Amino acid sequence: MRPGMMYGGQTFADPARVDALKADLAIKPEQEAAWTKYAKALKDAAGTMTTPFEAVGNDPKDATPQDHFAQMTKTRDLGRKQFDAAQIAANELLATLDDTQKAKAQESLPGLAFGPGMMHGRAGGSPLWR
Repeated sequence: MRPGMMYGGQTFADPARVDALKADLAIKPEQEAAWTKYAKALKDAAGTMTTPFEAVGNDPKDATPQDHFAQMTKTRDLGRKQFDAAQIAANELLATLDDTQKAKAQESLPGLAFGPGMMHGRAGGSPLWR
C-alpha cells in the first residue's frame, strides 16, 4: 500500500485540486474559515501518510516480516486518524454550506465521499479527483 492510498494517493491534497473543489463548491467568504480548516486537514493527512515509509526506507529487502507488519499497522493507524480528522473537518464545513453546496460536497469531498481510490476506482467520485 502506498502513502495515502485510502484516498487514491496524495492527489486529494494537491493544491490545484483543492482549489478546484473550492471553486466547484463556490465557497463563500463566510465559509472560508471552515474551508481553510478542512483544506489544512487534507494537507496534514497527505504529509503524515508518508511518515511510516520514510522510517523504514525504500528497499523492502532490508525489512523483516515483523518490520513490514509494524509498518503496515502504523500506516493503517495513521490513515484512520487522518481520515477521522478529515471527516470531522468535512462535517464542520458541511454545516456551513447551503443545500446546493451540500449535495456536491457529499459526492466529492474527501472525508464525506470516498472519491477515487481503492474502494471506488476511477469510476466514482467527482471528476475533480480523477
